[in-house]
Amino acid sequence: MLKKILLCFCCAALIIFAIFAFITKNEKPTVIENNTLIPNLTEQELILNSDLIVDGLVKDIGDSKWSNPTLIEGKRNILQTDIVVKINEIISGDYAPKDVVVRINKGYDKNTNTIVESDGYPDFSVGEHVILFLSRDDGDLATNEDYFVLTGMRQGKWSLDSKTDPAVSSTNKNNNNLIANLKSKVKEEKANNPNWKAQKVERDAKIIEDNKKLFGE
Repeated sequence: MLKKILLCFCCAALIIFAIFAFITKNEKPTVIENNTLIPNLTEQELILNSDLIVDGLVKDIGDSKWSNPTLIEGKRNILQTDIVVKINEIISGDYAPKDVVVRINKGYDKNTNTIVESDGYPDFSVGEHVILFLSRDDGDLATNEDYFVLTGMRQGKWSLDSKTDPAVSSTNKNNNNLIANLKSKVKEEKANNPNWKAQKVERDAKIIEDNKKLFGE
């Protein structure tokens, strides 16, 4: 008799768990929208403000993580996602690894079933062909990890995949022409601005100082 009662109890528990899991799985996620004002950058500014410009393929999209999960006072808590991109070619800058990590401030937190959307950052898909204008993180959320952020936020991503961006041709010929033209433009801008590195260092230092005043040490 006791065995039958225990068996019934276990079955009931499994049914309740299955129902809870089904409801949780099918529950609509909470969506948080972050609208951002982004200064428009010219192609010249994209080039001269970037530490690295690459032609690559999106290899992986990591799990999203909060920047301040323990809610330390005085620090922002932003949901961030790391995008791993296989480098086909470095158009500008020096970087040894074959893959580069790009961190964006948006994503999906599976633990709380929360989506954070931002019009300031683009979406990525695995296998997507992209040109990325990248900078080292000089913001208040910067860490010592080896990653980059998009120069000009969404402006720092050019998709060469017609499935992602219908305005872009899917032909290799046109993509090759776009990359060749960009290389030429990079060479021209650097020649016309011989002090661009020193000027970028000054700009980065000012941003860091402004962030300290805004968010504290």
